[in-house]
Amino acid sequence: MPGLTWNDSLKLWIEVIDAEHETLLAMLNHTTEPDGALVTARDGTELIDRLLLFVTDHFRHEEEVMVKINYPDFESHRRAHIKLREQARFFKTVLIEEGDPALARIELAGFLSDWLANHLVQVDLLMAPHIARHIALKGPL
Repeated sequence: MPGLTWNDSLKLWIEVIDAEHETLLAMLNHTTEPDGALVTARDGTELIDRLLLFVTDHFRHEEEVMVKINYPDFESHRRAHIKLREQARFFKTVLIEEGDPALARIELAGFLSDWLANHLVQVDLLMAPHIARHIALKGPL
């Protein structure tokens, strides 16, 4: 499964959020590389734990930006964040129950691709024009 490569087309042009997105993509890409193989299902659950800790701050940062720019789809985007956290917790339970590291790696890579890459490309980037308009009218965030 090819990883998503960080580039300017993925930027929202808010330094902290772009840096967080780049870090999240690096976590995703690590699970899809041959040397990123999980040794145990526990490795997968630990990755999900790290991811959940990281996205707690990241989602807060995104939601603060959405409030500042009066983003019209704030509620649906916030609900997507809640759903993603719930899915991650559920997937962690699945990894614990299955306990198969090879299967865990494949499933985790697929889950993270859907969870992270699709959210970034299909949801987060929808904010870009609103952020750009806010910056043009009111200055940097």
